[in-house]
Amino acid sequence: MKVVLKIEDDISSLRNWDEFSEKLMKLVDSGFSEITIDLKNVKKLSSLALGAIVASHQKMSSAGRRLVVSNIGDELRKLLGETKVLSMIDIR
Repeated sequence: MKVVLKIEDDISSLRNWDEFSEKLMKLVDSGFSEITIDLKNVKKLSSLALGAIVASHQKMSSAGRRLVVSNIGDELRKLLGETKVLSMIDIR
């Protein structure tokens, strides 16, 4: 089964990160074969959010499952490239 986690706001504060991380971990632990994180409306990600994405990717990958990040804008693409996250995860 596949699922999409649509994020509607920047993940740049501790409050936003906590909510995002909790939702993402619940999905990862639910056993979906593929989770897509839709970042269409997101312009900023904190380092904590990047860490949650990478950790989720690693956990899913080691279980033979897939994490995808979609609809990233130019600013996020640049950030993900600079932090080497772009080369680690599947971007659509």
